[in-house]
Amino acid sequence: MLGLVNLGVCLRYIRYVWGWFRFTSPRRPRILRYFVKYFLRFLIIVLAVIVCLGPFFAPLIGLKIAQGVSGYIICSTNTLTTLQNAWNNRCDRFPVEVILDGRPYYDSIKENPSVASFYIGQPGRRTEYYKYGMTQDDSDTTIWHLRLIHATIPPDSDPVYHPLAQDLSYRFANHSVTATCTTNTSSSAIPCMEGSFNNDGKAFSLTINDTHTGIVTKLRAFDKGVWAPVPADDAPSVILREVQPDDSLGSIDVLRTAVTMQGKCTRLKLCLARERGIDLLAAVGLVLKAQDNYAYVCTTPNSN
Repeated sequence: MLGLVNLGVCLRYIRYVWGWFRFTSPRRPRILRYFVKYFLRFLIIVLAVIVCLGPFFAPLIGLKIAQGVSGYIICSTNTLTTLQNAWNNRCDRFPVEVILDGRPYYDSIKENPSVASFYIGQPGRRTEYYKYGMTQDDSDTTIWHLRLIHATIPPDSDPVYHPLAQDLSYRFANHSVTATCTTNTSSSAIPCMEGSFNNDGKAFSLTINDTHTGIVTKLRAFDKGVWAPVPADDAPSVILREVQPDDSLGSIDVLRTAVTMQGKCTRLKLCLARERGIDLLAAVGLVLKAQDNYAYVCTTPNSN
């Protein structure tokens, strides 16, 4: 209806303007008369056509804009839902999930640790059993310690859930790791593990010798993934499998990174295939160190 009204008004206006141009004074310069006669008529006609036809096409244009905006909103919502589902369910087929919290840029207190929290149980009903914290050595900056800082294990729980390792020390100068443990019969910590790891940008791997049992375990990444040295421009991403006697990889993922928490880049979830194993604990510490590097980068204020 608005388009019809505009059309009527514009036709009357064009008729009036056209007649006005016909009676323009002949005493004006010829070039000005031609300019007025043709160019201005053309502009006014174009303007009139736009005003007349605009109401007819505005609904179509508005529909396209609305569809584009709604599509963007739906896409963004679906992305957020997918990330949330990945955070909630990516570790469902694993008996243990570990939440890694790296220290952000604004946490300048050296003594504050980055933290690995271990959750055990059925998916959706898992309980936090213990936490390990990682800090830098007081005297040697190439050494980092992963220490048991909290445990909430029910007294009647299966002994398999009780952590034995009290302190793991990573020496990044020579890529070695050692640990002290408690035993079922003594609370005194004694050396219980030694090993080495690859931290030179190639596919992540480590070899762990449990000196209590004499069992040597080799773990290696399924692919290179994201195992960035400092500075880390992305969260660590890795899948670890056991190395077989013939140096091939097994088919079971014993450790894999799940996903970074939506809206909190300092937090990463890990999935573990075993409730217990000092080899996996050593691997968790290295992933925590990589996540700590990324947490600092992702929370650094943009200088631009």
